[in-house]
Amino acid sequence: MERKNKFFGLGKTLAAGALALAMGPGSALATATFDGFATTTLSLEYGGDILSLGGAVDQNDSYTDEQANATASILADFVSADDFGASHDVQIQGEANPTGSGSVASAAVFTSTSVLLENTGTGDASVFAAFDWFALASATLDDLVNESAGVSVSIVLGTLDFFTGVTTELVNESIDLLTAGDDFLSGQFSEEFVVGAGEFLGLYVDVDVEGIAISVRDPGQGVPVPATLALLALGFIGLAARRKVAA
Repeated sequence: MERKNKFFGLGKTLAAGALALAMGPGSALATATFDGFATTTLSLEYGGDILSLGGAVDQNDSYTDEQANATASILADFVSADDFGASHDVQIQGEANPTGSGSVASAAVFTSTSVLLENTGTGDASVFAAFDWFALASATLDDLVNESAGVSVSIVLGTLDFFTGVTTELVNESIDLLTAGDDFLSGQFSEEFVVGAGEFLGLYVDVDVEGIAISVRDPGQGVPVPATLALLALGFIGLAARRKVAA
């Protein structure tokens, strides 16, 4: 079940705009960095007439983009799923360094897993699910005027009807860091599901980690740099509305 992302294309559009505006001679330069990390574990316990129809990695896409004097890396991208759960470990990092024309670094990882169970018996059966998550986001700015950076992390656990495609979110946690600083989130969730005779239980986990850093010159005249960075902030604010989008 692949999901389309809005951030990566938007990030490149904003980056191009920022570089186009960075054209004033003799201006101050600055460095921006980002780091994003997320790890989740879904564990399932069941027995009796519950039959696993398998766990699957439905999506595991990663992207990096480096413009001018910038670096972007996927430090970790480990995703797995089996009959008894799923795990995600994702980490990204990037740095935009000063140059005469500005620079942009961006990275993103989008992952999704699912597990499908069936009650093959004639009576109700139980499935116990435990879900743990932890995430970190960090961004640094040398100059609040001439650079910007941000990190977005999204963690979702939900149930999925494989026949109708209808999903129900059980956990939806996120970080939207739009400036220099650090943020984190962690938590636990558990639930016992009752699966009727002949019925199915589908569970999915989505973990997305995205980051961008821009270092530009103060143009001196024309459109101010703060206005350019405001456009970047609006792009990250838009991420709050994007959590799970069906292809």
